[in-house]
Amino acid sequence: MTAKEKIECEIDNHVRGIYQMSGEAFGLIERYRTPPDPKVYAVWYNYVSGADVEVVRRVDEVTANPELQNAGELHEIYNTCIDTAALNDASIDIGLQVEDNLNSITALVESGVQNNKAFERALGDAEANVKEINSPQEMKMALQNLIVENEKMIKVTQTLNDGLAASKEQISKLNRELDEVQSQSLKDPLTNVANRRAFDKALKREIKLAMEAGTPLSLALVDIDFFKRVNDTLGHQTGDDVLIKFAQILHGNVKGQDLVSRYGGEEFAIILSESRLFSAHNLMVKIKKIVEEMEFFSADGAARVGRLTSSFGVAEYQAGEDADAFVMRADMQLYKAKSEGRNRVCSDGF
Repeated sequence: MTAKEKIECEIDNHVRGIYQMSGEAFGLIERYRTPPDPKVYAVWYNYVSGADVEVVRRVDEVTANPELQNAGELHEIYNTCIDTAALNDASIDIGLQVEDNLNSITALVESGVQNNKAFERALGDAEANVKEINSPQEMKMALQNLIVENEKMIKVTQTLNDGLAASKEQISKLNRELDEVQSQSLKDPLTNVANRRAFDKALKREIKLAMEAGTPLSLALVDIDFFKRVNDTLGHQTGDDVLIKFAQILHGNVKGQDLVSRYGGEEFAIILSESRLFSAHNLMVKIKKIVEEMEFFSADGAARVGRLTSSFGVAEYQAGEDADAFVMRADMQLYKAKSEGRNRVCSDGF
């Protein structure tokens, strides 16, 4: 087999693999009765390919239900797992642009160095020629040559300075764009609060700080009660509007250093820095009351959702435990709140 034939064979196998995985993805769409929209297809295709372990894990959890009734869970997986790939691509693209600018700067500097050497040679030649000048005319010609070389060097220096200034401005712009991309990769695209990835990073950081400084740290897990009813009766768009409003309530009632994040679906997590359990508990009671007294509507006001309630599980960090154990204790309190009738705050040790 020639090299060309080998390449063609590899391409053919790759295409066949894509067609096979596409077929399997559409088969899952039909099996679980999910709409064949682009986000749902992207999740199923990613699941079939096995390229992302987190996607596979979360889809397996969702499909534990033999008949998936709606695509909301798959949309959530897309938003938190797959959509970030586009942000990663943007980071790579910006990085390549920065690299291109650095290469341009290197070329400019090298050009300046070469022109500087040429100018040094011209000065050296002029110095040597001065010793051999025998007439005013020859002196005049030598000076004219020096003036010409000096003007060339001025132009080269100006070009170098302009190029460096432009490159510096472009790199600053790209750095700002990269900061924005990285910031977006840590935000939930729907509610604009932190996403699960940001929560995991922040919790580990806060635990480390609490251990080093000996300061308290509390965690609250929050869940909207019977949220599925909103999606089932009023549609996912109205459900999204409720999530956005709920996130705004949480974010608007915590301290500046506290972190509100969308933990998954209708569940949120709040990291309460330097907060004892008693203070964290009372704050969640306050937020619970704000939620239950509020009337919820769709963003356009056309659909009235009415009053909703929420459940809270709160725990304070215990020295020596890892992030998973800390979250588990808060989650156990949330489970307790829901099992005892919902619309309540349960805290570890209360």
